[in-house]
Amino acid sequence: MNKTSILSHTEVDGTSSVFITVDNFLDSNEINYYHNEVNNISDWKNGYFHSGRTPRLQKWYHDDNKYFANYWNNQTHERWMSNHTDDWMVKLRNKVQLMVDNIFTENINDHYMGCNKPQLNSTLINYYRDGNDYIKYHHDDEKIFGDNPTVCILTFGVERELRFKRTINSSNKEMHKRFSISMNDEENELNKGFILKPGSLFIMMGSVQKYYCHGIDKDSSITDSRYSLTFREHKN
Repeated sequence: MNKTSILSHTEVDGTSSVFITVDNFLDSNEINYYHNEVNNISDWKNGYFHSGRTPRLQKWYHDDNKYFANYWNNQTHERWMSNHTDDWMVKLRNKVQLMVDNIFTENINDHYMGCNKPQLNSTLINYYRDGNDYIKYHHDDEKIFGDNPTVCILTFGVERELRFKRTINSSNKEMHKRFSISMNDEENELNKGFILKPGSLFIMMGSVQKYYCHGIDKDSSITDSRYSLTFREHKN
């Protein structure tokens, strides 16, 4: 049975940063089925970022076969080229969409300001081969996802902690500084961490991308792999 937990913080602009966990979103048979489907992917993509190799593998999927960001000057990075969305992925995403629609109807509408209900049309899969793979702290604030995007994450494999740290409002940053994150050390008590369990759904929405950065730290003690499927509405 699903158990939905909601954490929120009202920001200075009146909007809300909202974190939602849906435990047991998938049952054991569904977890095994979808984990096996992801595990059968063989053509993972790698790349370079700021002169270093990306510390994980990935694949990007878009219903209309769109490149990840159409405003980037370089449109040739293989890891950001769209792949064919398989039937199993559409089925899983539709299940996520239904849950998101229900959450907005029952818990979000009229309760939290600044939250936008998405029409999910894209999937990014990150493959963490072991604890040496990680994702640096960042904002999911690409304009391709619109203002205050809703981000839905499903995990298969080993548990990892997704950590959130308070930052200076990212909307105030100039574009050339968009990869530079200024931590808000005066609000450390609002930092959060979530253990992402296989088959549980995690959703972040509202002002999260403006007031928090998030990432998964390197942990050399972890020897097993993890897959993270991120569903969003791609607008451009």
